[in-house]
Amino acid sequence: MVVGGGCVVAASAQVVTPPTPGGFVMRPIGDSQNINANISVLQQPPQASPALIQTLRMRIDGLMRQRRYDEAEAAAMDLLQRSPNNEHAIAYLRLIQSARVAMEVPLQKLIVPKIEFREATLSDVLGFLHKVSGEISADKKPISFVFHAPPGTTIPTVTLSLHQVPMLDVLRYVTATTGLAYKVEPHAVIIYKPQPQAPPAPGAPPAP
Repeated sequence: MVVGGGCVVAASAQVVTPPTPGGFVMRPIGDSQNINANISVLQQPPQASPALIQTLRMRIDGLMRQRRYDEAEAAAMDLLQRSPNNEHAIAYLRLIQSARVAMEVPLQKLIVPKIEFREATLSDVLGFLHKVSGEISADKKPISFVFHAPPGTTIPTVTLSLHQVPMLDVLRYVTATTGLAYKVEPHAVIIYKPQPQAPPAPGAPPAP
């Protein structure tokens, strides 16, 4: 069960910055046909040595044991960029995806009796979901909801009328109507503003 002590609304964004390349390629001035190649080289992270791959794997292992899936996912993507088609990185990403799906199961079993929102703010909606989750869960412990978005993000209001609907479906409705996304973490449900997706790394599993 995903539980927490309260509804938390925060304004922050996490950005994973690719590693700085270890060098650059010198080309003769005026060699225009190599400009795109130069840019590509500058954007590529340095190839990982066997020792670095082992270090990254140990870091991911530790993060997975602590169920810090966001950080583990970022580290696995870093490993995949440095070592394309790395089987361990791909396996980690699939494991993280499976863990998140498993954590959604309790939310599917929580049935919300009634929801009536008319032009409600996201803060009001999350406050309601926090309160009602404590009323309908078997252990009477409410779910924490955390909102992550860059400062100044404008969120549309929410209008919904639902009866006898799983909590997970409520989250899907709310995020779909506001242009947001959600993910279930061990101790909270994270609502966030999704960033434009970059092209997947070679060998990476498809996004859920």
